[in-house]
Amino acid sequence: MKSVRPSCGPIRHASAPYGLRLGRSPIHRYGVFACEDIPCGRQVIEYTGRRLSPDQAFLLKPPHDDYLIHHRNGPVINGSVGGSGAEFINHGCNPNLTWRRRRGRLFFYSIRRIPADQELTAYFSHPIKARVVPCACGARKCRKILRYIASQRADQHDLTLSRKVLNKKYRMLPRIKSKYARYRLRTALSGIHRFGVYALEDIPASRIVIEYTGKRMSWAKASRVPFEKSIYIANLKRGFVIDGRIGGSGAEYVNHSCEPNLKPKRIAGHLFFWSRRKIRSGEELTMDYKYSIKLRRILCRCGARTCRKTFRVEFRK
Repeated sequence: MKSVRPSCGPIRHASAPYGLRLGRSPIHRYGVFACEDIPCGRQVIEYTGRRLSPDQAFLLKPPHDDYLIHHRNGPVINGSVGGSGAEFINHGCNPNLTWRRRRGRLFFYSIRRIPADQELTAYFSHPIKARVVPCACGARKCRKILRYIASQRADQHDLTLSRKVLNKKYRMLPRIKSKYARYRLRTALSGIHRFGVYALEDIPASRIVIEYTGKRMSWAKASRVPFEKSIYIANLKRGFVIDGRIGGSGAEYVNHSCEPNLKPKRIAGHLFFWSRRKIRSGEELTMDYKYSIKLRRILCRCGARTCRKTFRVEFRK
């Protein structure tokens, strides 16, 4: 696939009701600029292109993956093939656009009034592969870096599986039940272990993030559950546990980390995950499970600087 080389000029597309043009951008190469004032809350342009599966998108190497966009559990759109021009919208830490999905199509909407000749920007925080890219948007609170998340592969073991097994295994991602989550979250493939939970917005410190739900059972009954299926069992109170496999809210997919950003709290017979610190949009949510030293050893691949290399710690009453 050849890289896209646009010619600067007006953008003419059926989904663009306002005048837009393509031009050189101080942020990154080319950008999209408004030719007229755009009111707040209006559709600006549709993001079009060739639709790919996550496995097909994973095979694209830089720089051919620069125009990929993936929104929640929808397909991956490659804007370099059949794009409307929206693929040249640059990232901004203080964006003037947001996106909405309607019937499998992705549209950009204005989140404030955009004057003529202003560049259109969107907050891109969930592309396909994990990379570190400098940000030059020039916003007053610019983060100076784009931190992409790994969202399409679980671990090195999965890379050895056949394509047929991969397509069957990752066809449908688990969902987060929004009524149990206080903030917008999503599940995606994780670099730590299989699936993980990611934040879709900034989460302040010391806030309830999501409730851990599931079937309640006694310790005696939980002890008969095979070890492979017991990874979704959480301690609720003395003598009782919650099995997240049955009726789980999605919190059961939060992975372990030796430097976690969540902590558990039990309130009135319910188990909640609280934020230990501010969690950035696109960051994976993690917990320190602190397995007993008597339990089976499980390798930890969280990648933290102080990683213990195992889930197990000394058991203290």
